[in-house]
Amino acid sequence: MIRFLEWLLRLKAGALDGADSWAPQFAADYSNWIILALVVVFGALVALTVASYLREGQVSRRVKLTLAAIRVVIIVLLLTMLFQPMLVLRYRKNLYSTVMVLLDDSLSMSLKDRYADASLRQALAEKLGVDPSRLGEMSREDIVRRLLGPGRIDAAEAERLARDPTATAKKLGIDPGELSGLSRAEAVRRILLHAGGPLEQLAQDHPLVLMRFSTANPGAEAYTRPLARLDVAGARDPRRRAAVGKEIASALSRLSGGGYETNLATALRDAAERLQGRRVAGIVVVSDGQSTSGGSAGDRLRAALAYVRQRGIPVYAVGVGDPVPPRNVAVLQLQAPAEVRKGSTVELKAFLSHRNCAGREVRVQLLRRKAGARKWTAAGTAPVTVRLEGAGENGPTRSQEVVLHAQAEELGEFEYQVRAEPLPGEFTDADNAAVAKVRVSAEQIKVLLISGDAGWEFQYLRNFLLRSPQRFGVSVWQQNAELKFNQEASSGMRLTRLPRTRPELFRYEVVILYDPAYTRGGFDGTFVEMLEDFVAEHHGGLCYIASNKNTDEILVGYGGESLDSSRPFAKLAALLPVVVDRRSINIALRITRPERTPWPVLPTVEGIDHPLMRLGTAARENADIWRVLPGVFWSHPVIRLKPLASALAVSSDPAMRTTDGSGNPVPLIAVQYYGKGRCLYLGFDETWRWRAVADGAYYRRFWSNVMDFLAAGRLQEKRVIITTGGDRFSVGEQIRVHVEAYDRDYRPLEREQLRVDMIDTATGRVRTLTLRQDPKRKAKGHYEAIVPLKAVGVFRLTAMRDDPAYKDDVADKTITVTLPQEEFRRPEADLATLRNIAPDGRFLPAHEAQRLPEIIPTGKMTVYHEAPHDLWDVPAAMVLIVGLLAAEWILRKRYNMA
Repeated sequence: MIRFLEWLLRLKAGALDGADSWAPQFAADYSNWIILALVVVFGALVALTVASYLREGQVSRRVKLTLAAIRVVIIVLLLTMLFQPMLVLRYRKNLYSTVMVLLDDSLSMSLKDRYADASLRQALAEKLGVDPSRLGEMSREDIVRRLLGPGRIDAAEAERLARDPTATAKKLGIDPGELSGLSRAEAVRRILLHAGGPLEQLAQDHPLVLMRFSTANPGAEAYTRPLARLDVAGARDPRRRAAVGKEIASALSRLSGGGYETNLATALRDAAERLQGRRVAGIVVVSDGQSTSGGSAGDRLRAALAYVRQRGIPVYAVGVGDPVPPRNVAVLQLQAPAEVRKGSTVELKAFLSHRNCAGREVRVQLLRRKAGARKWTAAGTAPVTVRLEGAGENGPTRSQEVVLHAQAEELGEFEYQVRAEPLPGEFTDADNAAVAKVRVSAEQIKVLLISGDAGWEFQYLRNFLLRSPQRFGVSVWQQNAELKFNQEASSGMRLTRLPRTRPELFRYEVVILYDPAYTRGGFDGTFVEMLEDFVAEHHGGLCYIASNKNTDEILVGYGGESLDSSRPFAKLAALLPVVVDRRSINIALRITRPERTPWPVLPTVEGIDHPLMRLGTAARENADIWRVLPGVFWSHPVIRLKPLASALAVSSDPAMRTTDGSGNPVPLIAVQYYGKGRCLYLGFDETWRWRAVADGAYYRRFWSNVMDFLAAGRLQEKRVIITTGGDRFSVGEQIRVHVEAYDRDYRPLEREQLRVDMIDTATGRVRTLTLRQDPKRKAKGHYEAIVPLKAVGVFRLTAMRDDPAYKDDVADKTITVTLPQEEFRRPEADLATLRNIAPDGRFLPAHEAQRLPEIIPTGKMTVYHEAPHDLWDVPAAMVLIVGLLAAEWILRKRYNMA
């Protein structure tokens, strides 16, 4: 019948079922005078109709009154049409305010806490239903899943329990009166409400939006991303409401704990913008509270909170994690040279970081293994005991360096590991080790030795180099020898003249100048220009040994600042770490001085532990060795040390002072990094006298150190040099890959772009990068590209792999990409920040998360809606009037009325 009425009145199907009530109304808005006139007309028409029918024909009075009644009904209908009747349906609707739940999905949520506070540990264990000792096995994300996830009673179980309210009330621990007298559907709803998790309970009264924040793919996906949308508030179907638990469990299972930062400000702003146009009960933040998005995170969070509060959205928070700062020691990085020579000392520098461990001692051990091997063996000295710097245990994170040494005794690729033994009660030992790769090479150090004469220093140094063919390949050029003198050299390296082209010079790694003299077509301005390029651009090493014959002639007066091309040795003066002065006495006086005193060489504070000066295994032993070495009778005067240079040793002669007025001791051994290369200055030529100590062991060790130090830069010197500005990076960072490329004649490449392959050393996958000429540099041969790091691993960057000789020409770059460490630097939960964003009792610790439905108001609002439907213009009205007129006409004809 209802469907017929809906069809008759042209209503939508179900309109009458869905309406809570209905009422007739008139749409016409006539004045009272018009209404009075219509009533008078109606009365007159009714009276006229009745009187007319009563006077008509010979039919019975009953028939006349029936016909009159039909006519009156028609008049009534027509008059009613004038008032435009309509049917008004009233609908009632419940509106529910939305709750958005923001779930922290950053790396810190994968941490496992020890929960130093016994009361907090006990309370949380009781809520999770686990033994307190097992809490340390659960990550923060595991705890969130257990606390916020669905209850232990599903829809089928709730249906079964609803049949026995008494048993149900007992199981749920509620008053039986709460379930008595309820319908089956309402009983199921109450059971699910009391037995479900806090999110299930919230979903009964609120549309629920679950979002996660933090991303492992910055730039490729939004920072705040949806997990689930649940809109079952007010739903009458218990099965639909019961399905909420499964949806919540599915959403929580997709949390990965892999995002690279915690940015509460961005999460709150995103949430507020997504909620625009909705009725909102609140935003719930579930997090450990640590903001790791940069130094101004606090300012951004305050601005975001103001933005949210302006929109009238309350913020609630659930704090997860242990707020007590843990004790932890971490090895942040192990620095080592990429390549060393066999027989040299490998210096490794470990960077330790610790928190709440100040004053404690930790044992640090250096281990080594062949690349690809599994077993680690001890390397270098015995484990070192390091006292962690700082005062008190509750201080900030502190960092310090530990220098370790090992001998490169075997050829090949090696991995060195430094490991700090875990302290009792340490937060984690997963970060107590770091690894670095070192290649031990058998290649000789190529040395060019140029001497102005055949002095003792030259002869002993030449012999030392030539007698170590496994380590050095030597070309010797004695300038004052006879033209046909057979210059000595290593096999295949004999010279007939000094190098006159760059390829001839650049095959060497170290150039030693012992008091050289100017020679036309030999040691002249052209050679010095190549030498400057050799050091500055091609990682070369230069050692200059000053003496009393030629140094004044070629160096004094330049000051190191002038690069006037008309002065051929200005560039050589610029290369040196000191500005030399003219000798105060001539050679004859120096020889005839009766009071000659051998003044000891004094290592400086900076020099005592410098690799070049290390003659012993420890600092104290090293200082003792330098004290027993024969002293120096004479050294070249020096005006001053250059600003970027370092003095490793100075003269102990009180009369030998720099002549710039500072009164500083004259530097005897000084180093300077010049461009990409290294320069060493020896202000005396008497190291040969050290051969009398320890059977020449310290003499040999010193010059071995010199060669290793100066040649270290050239180990990486190739025609194609790849740099990244560092060795270790975090996923999500963008690095600047720079390539400096030359052709086989050491001219810069001029092609517009260069391909670099980024090879994952574990899987072999290759990612090809396209670098273009650096527009910031006028010179060609420099290529750059900004590269985002997308995966964790060790990657080798190389180029020109289509060239069979690329391994000899390309200096590969190996980088390690790790998970960002910022999330782990302060692993304790920052509950103070969460209390700040959720004040006035809106913050809950994790074990009280079940109270969320209590503190978030339901926000239910009932609204009414009226839907008018005209009745005067529907076909049924016209059919009724026409039908009545037809009935009247038929009856009149039946009874022979006019």
